[in-house]
Amino acid sequence: MNKSIKFLGLFVALTAGVLGCQRGMGESSGSMPDFVSISPSASSPEPSSSQASEPLKVISGEEPVPSQSSAASSLADTEPVSEGHGDLPKVIAGQQYIFGGGGGEDYCITGIEKLEDGNPWTEEADLKTLPVYQNLYVSSSEIPKSMRMAEGLTAKRASQEEMEAAARDVAQKLGTAVDSMEVYPSEELIQRFKTQNGEVPEEYQYVNSVTLSCGGGTISIEADTKLDVSIVFTPEAKLPEQYTLTADASYEEQLERGKYVAAEYGKLFQMENPVPYVNGVNNTIWDGRASWCGIYDGTGDLEKQIVQYSLSNALLRFNERGELSTIWLHNWDLSEKLGDYPIITPEEAREKLKEGKYINGSYTDFPGEEQIAKVELIYRNEVILMPYYRLYAEIPVENTREFDFSQQKETPDGQPLKGYAAYYVPAVREEYIEKMPSHDGRFNQ
Repeated sequence: MNKSIKFLGLFVALTAGVLGCQRGMGESSGSMPDFVSISPSASSPEPSSSQASEPLKVISGEEPVPSQSSAASSLADTEPVSEGHGDLPKVIAGQQYIFGGGGGEDYCITGIEKLEDGNPWTEEADLKTLPVYQNLYVSSSEIPKSMRMAEGLTAKRASQEEMEAAARDVAQKLGTAVDSMEVYPSEELIQRFKTQNGEVPEEYQYVNSVTLSCGGGTISIEADTKLDVSIVFTPEAKLPEQYTLTADASYEEQLERGKYVAAEYGKLFQMENPVPYVNGVNNTIWDGRASWCGIYDGTGDLEKQIVQYSLSNALLRFNERGELSTIWLHNWDLSEKLGDYPIITPEEAREKLKEGKYINGSYTDFPGEEQIAKVELIYRNEVILMPYYRLYAEIPVENTREFDFSQQKETPDGQPLKGYAAYYVPAVREEYIEKMPSHDGRFNQ
């Protein structure tokens, strides 16, 4: 598998489904593992319309992992809060459990408008509640077994058969023939661990992903244990001339391109009303000249659209020549709903930010209320899938990571650059939160 694509796939799975998290996560820099090629079987399971996963089978030598219901209760207070919203368990904010690196969420750009991201929420929205869910797939291979057991985290991950069915379903929608299938880790890699180390690490004791090679090697379709699916085109898919745009194309032009792709590949997205948007965050932080577009389902009321925007979306990557290189399909399992929780207003979020009740997405501490440039409402990739206000504040451009590398305070054409950083305040009312974040000067705490 292409190493850069593997990195991007993990990165997006951890943070793009929820657009608020820093997009800097990746695999270790060791050599890429091997795969085993398997010829397509005539008896392969037919693609399933429902991709619900069964709980993880207990690995030999492991104690049974708590059930979904017990895991959910372990993350909530035993004394529910009831204020006209039913018995809602208290939730813990800020439990990310993301391993393997990361960085501050700051930006070096000409203005806050460059972070336009098509969020359906606006400050004028008068929302009283939003749904909160248990993240059933939180115990991926990045989380040590001891932590899962100690904190009662669920251990749900899709089986090889379910991953293959999800990938084949995508191949069928694309109308492309499957040439071969690869699983990770391969038998060769597992045997190598046994020979060299005498044992196989826990994360290699089950299939992490299934990859189909299709169309004579021109399309690669990978499904992972969360049933997220990535589609890589080799060579990249060419678009009509009017949609072959470089990264400096206008917002309106890029939006029109997104509409074209949404219509051309509509079967993939399974959305009643696919709404494309220019993903300004990704356009800003990725190096090179790639550009990005997101798509979410715009059906339903605003509450539903916010959830779909953050947790059930597609992400498109276009290379520097304006060709479509990759499509990621995200669809979180939201079957474990904890309830509809009362939320605070944007004004209350600003107050809590001033009080230090926030999660720091940047290495720079919150500079003050007068520096707030933008507020939006999103969901984050955490143990509990709950809404947050993401507040962007202007910071000295010298404090951004990009400046560390470039030492530039203006663009090549002379436009002055500004620095912005992201800060997260739980949108759920504080009385429903067991452990309210309290910033102590550390990153992401």
